[in-house]
Amino acid sequence: MDNNPATRVRLDTNESPFNTPYNRFPDDALEQLKVAYGKRENIPPSCIYFCGNGTEQAADLCLRLFCLHGDLAATAVPTRSVYRRRALASGVELQEVEQSEASGYRFQCAAFMQRVNPRASLLFLCSPNCPTGQLLAVAELEALLARFKGWVVVDESYIDFTPRQTVLPLLARHANLLLFRSFSRGWSAASLRVGVILARPSVVSRIAETGYTYPLSSMQIEEVQQHLRKISDVCKWQRALVEERGRMAAALRQLPGCNKVYDSPANFLLARFADNEAVERALLQRGIRVKRYAEGLRITIGLPADNAALLAVLRG
Repeated sequence: MDNNPATRVRLDTNESPFNTPYNRFPDDALEQLKVAYGKRENIPPSCIYFCGNGTEQAADLCLRLFCLHGDLAATAVPTRSVYRRRALASGVELQEVEQSEASGYRFQCAAFMQRVNPRASLLFLCSPNCPTGQLLAVAELEALLARFKGWVVVDESYIDFTPRQTVLPLLARHANLLLFRSFSRGWSAASLRVGVILARPSVVSRIAETGYTYPLSSMQIEEVQQHLRKISDVCKWQRALVEERGRMAAALRQLPGCNKVYDSPANFLLARFADNEAVERALLQRGIRVKRYAEGLRITIGLPADNAALLAVLRG
């Protein structure tokens, strides 16, 4: 980016002179977006790297950068399938360490570290986790960061529904920590496909060297800026989903065939029924889709009418 105010004619980047503003690469606009998002999160722009294809691209970049020949990545399951999918695409072995159902799938550092392969150079953890909704305990994460000598990614794609539980303050104390953020859920902007990596400036510089020259398009940048400008609306949407989540959890727990509803600070609930497959099939017959896991059905919180329709099917 050229910050020289005397520059009036740009003939160095192979851009077309026609069709302003889309003819120019979005250098300045991306830097402005980093400043705006940094103010929102109270972090400097140098700690921010935007990804133009969500947290999938963020995972790709980390796997490419931090997993050298012979290394592997690891994660605690159940969790998001994106880590397995991107590791497979990157040719990186992924170790999946099962978490105990008896502990409510809560992450426990000591048990996890006992089972992680010593060749692991990168860990993926999700908080709140999907589909279980579990948050990483700060003490467990700090214990992990102290013991593990590789890189630790905490995927906070759902943290906007419980922002006080972010582990962002730990970046100042742990150089091997990276965070993922997403505009898909809490910002109600899934179609923008914008993700964020937060890390120390030196780490962000390394990621930028590996990543794309222009990771976001001008249209993506403008839309994210608009969401930042209408933050009061975004917060209102988040509060509405949290309120609906509470009502849905209470209603699901009253159903005779529902064995368990896990607590969740995200925009979904994990519910285990006596016959998960039969429940999913009944919902599909009425045009309602949920996501089935081995642990239960993940039910995304929708509009009140959508949630009422799902409950009506389940109540028979």
